[in-house]
Amino acid sequence: MAVIIRTVNLPKLLTPNGAYGAILKEANQYAKAMKLDFDATVGTWDRKPVFQTDVSVLPDIVSVKVWTDDEIYGYVDKGTKSRDIYPKAGKRLAFRVGGTPKTRPGQDTAGPGSPGTKLIVLPVGVPVHKHAIKARNFTKEIRLHHSRDFYSRMRTAIRKWARESGHAI
Repeated sequence: MAVIIRTVNLPKLLTPNGAYGAILKEANQYAKAMKLDFDATVGTWDRKPVFQTDVSVLPDIVSVKVWTDDEIYGYVDKGTKSRDIYPKAGKRLAFRVGGTPKTRPGQDTAGPGSPGTKLIVLPVGVPVHKHAIKARNFTKEIRLHHSRDFYSRMRTAIRKWARESGHAI
């Protein structure tokens, strides 16, 4: 899972070092803001995934990418199908019921949640049906939130550099 935001058709003014540096600085700040949003989605998790960022500034494209390879984050973000879980040979399955999840679909931050209060222990060898996890769509929500103003922030960085350097756009 990754969120990639790109701008295209930047002005030809991007080639001088000063404009490149101004856009790179703004893109790096934007990447940090996106990473903070991803960190907020797992704020209350015990095992937090590590999010990485990548910023690329080319003559006609600026891209900011934030991603993680964490499997559990992928399950929560994209959801899972329902399935049967079978115990390993000679073992029992045990789980708690009655808890609340830390995240909800359409919500981009994690809440406290609660563990289940009732412990269920199945007889040896009995499988359990695991219900599907509804997709939380964190990456989709964060992409929508950030793509709205990314292009305008890059244009503003170019305009600011042009004003400060004496160039005109």
